[in-house]
Amino acid sequence: MNIRALALSAILALGAFSTSAYAATVVNDGTSVGGNFVSQGFTSVAVSDPNGNWDDSTTTPTSEWLWDAQAGDGQTTNGELVWEYEFDLTDFDVASATISGLVGMDNFGTIALNGTTFFSVTGNTVSNYSILSGYGTSTDPLFNQGLNTLTYSVTNNDGPGGFRATLNVQANVVPLPAAAWMLLAGLGGLGAMRRFGRKS
Repeated sequence: MNIRALALSAILALGAFSTSAYAATVVNDGTSVGGNFVSQGFTSVAVSDPNGNWDDSTTTPTSEWLWDAQAGDGQTTNGELVWEYEFDLTDFDVASATISGLVGMDNFGTIALNGTTFFSVTGNTVSNYSILSGYGTSTDPLFNQGLNTLTYSVTNNDGPGGFRATLNVQANVVPLPAAAWMLLAGLGGLGAMRRFGRKS
C-alpha cells in the first residue's frame, strides 16, 4: 500500500470510530454559597447545626450546608425553601442520561426533575440529616433534549433548617452523523494526497 492510500485509510478509520457514542460527565457539583444550586426567592448562606446532628463528612465534589440568610446560622425558618439546578442535554443522548448524588435535608423534602418528583426524604427524623442519603434516576422520559431543571424542595418545621447535596449527571455524547464524518475524512484525504503529490 502506498503512502497516499495509507493516509486516506487512516482518516476514514478515524471518522468511522468517531461515530460511536461515548459517556461524558455533564455535571459534577455540590451545594455552595453563590454556586449553581440557585435559591428561589431568598439568599443562601452557609450554616452549621448548633446541635451537632448534621453530616459534615467530606464529599466529592465538595458541598456545604445551606439555608436562608434571614434565619441566621442554625436559626429556625419554618416552611418550604426551594433550590433549582439547571443543566443542558442538547448534545447528549437523553436515553443514556443518569443522575446520582447525596442529599441531606433538615427536616424533610423532595427532589424533582422537570416537575416530576423522583426522590423523597420523609418524616421528621434525625437520619434525614445525620447521614447523607443517596439519590438518583435514569428514567428516560424525565429528561429533556435540551434544558433540564432539578428542583430541591426542603421543609423545616422545628429547630435549625439545612440543605446539602451533591449532583452528578452522566450521558452519552451524540456523535456526528456518519455521513458528516465521511465528508470530513474525504476532504482530509484529498488534502493529504495533494500534499504528498507535490512532494513526489
